[in-house]
Amino acid sequence: QQTQMIKATDQIFKIYSTEELSSVNYFTYFGWEGEGSFAFEIISDSYKNAAQLVFQKIQNEKGSNYIIDSLIYPLFFCYRHSIELYLKAIYFKYIQTDESSKISFLKKGHNLEKLWDAVKPILERFREQQFERFSANIDALDSYIKQINKFDDSSMLMRYPNNKDLSSNKEKTRLDVFNLNTCLSNLLCVLNNINCEMESIPQVES
Repeated sequence: QQTQMIKATDQIFKIYSTEELSSVNYFTYFGWEGEGSFAFEIISDSYKNAAQLVFQKIQNEKGSNYIIDSLIYPLFFCYRHSIELYLKAIYFKYIQTDESSKISFLKKGHNLEKLWDAVKPILERFREQQFERFSANIDALDSYIKQINKFDDSSMLMRYPNNKDLSSNKEKTRLDVFNLNTCLSNLLCVLNNINCEMESIPQVES
């Protein structure tokens, strides 16, 4: 493999104006989504899509244990982060509260169970108002969120090899990656379906 050289004069972030794009082969446009619930949904979907691409690679590398073992880290992280963002999207979209309450909600950080404790009552109110139009099993959602949070309550398990005190943050584990992918993908599908159902009723409020 040829060694790639880097120079102090390299420009990492090349930003283009609209007028310059005709001469650019590959560019990405982000930030257009804003900062509200819609933005959380968009970024959640992007991490879900990334997880699905990683899983496709895992399927293609069946038998290559080293590659599969290394890909579990981005696979789980992308799914977990997507789920976290979708819970935040639901809260921002359907809770009628002031800015300080939303800031307090975001300060719950990456702990899915704490986020779920704020989102769950929103879904329960929706179920009470529109029972016949509510397809999700809240008890199942509760179980899924708690299982994921028990496995990784800080979103750090698959990002680092150790805790801040240098102790190991995980044990040697043989995990069914196909089952994991199916469950986390299904959970995101359910959250998306709930969002679609709730969009049709503006009366869901705190």
